[in-house]
Amino acid sequence: MRQTGPVTTPPAIPGAVPPAGWYPDPSHPSRERLWDGIGWTDQVRGLRGLTQPPPTGETSRASAYRPRMVRREVVAPAATPVPSLTGHDTADGVPLASFGRRVAATIIDTVIVSFAVGVFLPFFITDAGARLEKGLRELYGILAAGGTGTMSTDLAHLQVILTYAVIGATIVYGLVSLGLFSRTLGQRLVGIAVCPADVGREKVGWQHALLRSLVWTLLSQGGGFLYIIHFMSISLALWHPRRQTLPDLLARTQVVRR
Repeated sequence: MRQTGPVTTPPAIPGAVPPAGWYPDPSHPSRERLWDGIGWTDQVRGLRGLTQPPPTGETSRASAYRPRMVRREVVAPAATPVPSLTGHDTADGVPLASFGRRVAATIIDTVIVSFAVGVFLPFFITDAGARLEKGLRELYGILAAGGTGTMSTDLAHLQVILTYAVIGATIVYGLVSLGLFSRTLGQRLVGIAVCPADVGREKVGWQHALLRSLVWTLLSQGGGFLYIIHFMSISLALWHPRRQTLPDLLARTQVVRR
């Protein structure tokens, strides 16, 4: 739209009519006005950007449909916990259990499992106690007489049953205790518990409880070379940065004070 007032030409350009474009506004030095090649228009802009004239007529109606700029607040994402490498706390600040407390809990749990097997085994095997006592006496008598110490068939049979009974009881005891309470009775008595790695305030869950119980039982009851691995696994709690044993590493768990 052209200016309705008197027309003021842009600065003279020797030998030619000034082409259309933006030139310094003769009436306002701090802005520019659009020259359409014939005369000045009513479109102006600042020296560093476009300044629209006051809305009139169609311009005001068009501006009513102009989208508004909405300011959005940027929320920083929550920081991901960084695993603790100090050997004293989990990533969320829960103190790790000491080696002495873990050993004490293991001894208590072993006694509990052995007692449970001794109580329930007679319900499944006839005269289990008397047969076991008899077989052991015969074995000790042979050893005292300088014999080779070969077990009787009945004693060897009872030993196999007893071994599998302890294995089953250990798995069930660990699974139920950790799955429901995140700690065994022995761990409760000494004030410790099992948690997911780096999350000391959460319960361990059934999946972690099952894997941890299976690995622990395999190492502690497997016999032979597994006993050596079990001993090395327990020693990990003394020098590992997170005080994790092999069952903890495989099940992604930690033992904490609770």
